[in-house]
Amino acid sequence: MKKFIFLFFLTVLLSCKNSNNNLGYESFISEGKAKNDVLTFCSTVAQEIEYNYRIGVWTFKSSHGYKIAQGEYNISDEVVEGHDGCPYKYRKNSINLENWKFWNEKGELIEPNQKLINLIQPIQFKTDDPFQNNY
Repeated sequence: MKKFIFLFFLTVLLSCKNSNNNLGYESFISEGKAKNDVLTFCSTVAQEIEYNYRIGVWTFKSSHGYKIAQGEYNISDEVVEGHDGCPYKYRKNSINLENWKFWNEKGELIEPNQKLINLIQPIQFKTDDPFQNNY
């Protein structure tokens, strides 16, 4: 019975092992420029929210110093309507993977997996809707 329990837990442990490509680093460094901006939206009292968006070429490096990704973000003007009768506009970053290159720890160009794509996602607000007060 003890052997069965041991084998069961061993099987569960091995089956739960992350099958994604290990990127070989624990953290990363991002290098690039961001531009600060302010959006104003109507409410009972008008409010201004500071945010930033990424401009130019950005490079991501591993905690071991090798380059993971490099590319440029798209910038678009987004208009949000339907909040207290007053639309507001802000600049938003997005990603076109054709404008990005990705490398493994050996310096070889690779196709990005979801983990790498998530790594380069721009975070301008904690939410896409700044009215949720989670920014």
